[in-house]
Amino acid sequence: MNKEIDKALHLIYTLQEQLFNMPHREGCLKMLYQIRSLMEDFDSMLTPDQRKYGIYSNAYKEIFANGTGLSQYDKVCATICEEEYAELPF
Repeated sequence: MNKEIDKALHLIYTLQEQLFNMPHREGCLKMLYQIRSLMEDFDSMLTPDQRKYGIYSNAYKEIFANGTGLSQYDKVCATICEEEYAELPF
């Protein structure tokens, strides 16, 4: 197991839990940016074989390739777009 990959996965899941339990929407956009960045870092750390067959393949599929609609990564990106447009003054 790779410690950097494990740390990135732990931070992704921790931030998602904190975002879910956040009572107010303050700081929501910043946290979404952090989650997206960590997901992209996790993707870049894995080799193609690790994505398909390695011990991280289930986590990769859960984050990037759900198979039933939008993946977690897609949902995070869509929410970022929604939050950015919601803050426009017009």
